[in-house]
Amino acid sequence: MYGRYLRIALMSCVVGPFLGAGFSVAVWSKPVVPSNGSSLVPHAAVYRMELHSARSSSGIVGASGTMRYTFEDGCTAWKVKTRTDLTLFQSQGDAVSSSWDFLSWESKDGQSYRFSVQNMRDGEVLDAYQGEARMPPAGVGSALFRIEGDQQDVVFDLSPGTLFPAAHTDLLFRQARNGGRFLARPVFDGSIIGPAFDLSAAVGNPFPDQASSVLPGNALLKGGGWPIVMAFFNPANGGGVPDFEVSLRYRNNGIAESLLQNFGTFSLRGTLVELHPPPAPDCAL
Repeated sequence: MYGRYLRIALMSCVVGPFLGAGFSVAVWSKPVVPSNGSSLVPHAAVYRMELHSARSSSGIVGASGTMRYTFEDGCTAWKVKTRTDLTLFQSQGDAVSSSWDFLSWESKDGQSYRFSVQNMRDGEVLDAYQGEARMPPAGVGSALFRIEGDQQDVVFDLSPGTLFPAAHTDLLFRQARNGGRFLARPVFDGSIIGPAFDLSAAVGNPFPDQASSVLPGNALLKGGGWPIVMAFFNPANGGGVPDFEVSLRYRNNGIAESLLQNFGTFSLRGTLVELHPPPAPDCAL
């Protein structure tokens, strides 16, 4: 069961929150500002993943891997590319290696969303699907999944007020700048086959622009920010206990310097190790 929630946390939270090809760390001298009035800036990041803690009942004694994330400005939309490679070491001596590829396209008006997912374990494809979602300004939206090997598409309703990932993060940061400390909304990202999750985000006390950075000298990390905890609830499960939680140290431009993913019996830590801006789009074409 934890594998299902692990996919969600690793693919959705770091815009999600939650993460392209390898690259070297660079020091950028020019300031990078959000585009098109958004509070988010395009960026490409690599996170080192490792085990933070584990109960004996989890059967997990170690973890290592990388999470590569690119958040790009597509002129009229935000484009996200995530590649996660993670190995979990089990107490019996076994090791399970998993890889997740996730692509998404989210219109900046928050009404259209497309996604593609492939999940692999020990080199074999577990599942692969793609889909699209629509969310009108008012009323009920819909999400459609096309699963490889299945003849029938799967469709879910999206309740009024559902947000796509970038729209959620942007709204959360706008509210945080104005002193808002809590946001609860349904969020749909397509990281699993199902409807939207109920996401509750709590914003901690802000830290200043001068706060130390995990990558000193990188201009993308010079602003202040907030610690933020996100709790994910599957509406189908009911109850007040989240399915998993993610704690992040966010800069005020939407870049997460670190994340801690808590699955109950074990937790994973992700630390930012590489960061640079992706190529700027030519929106005149």
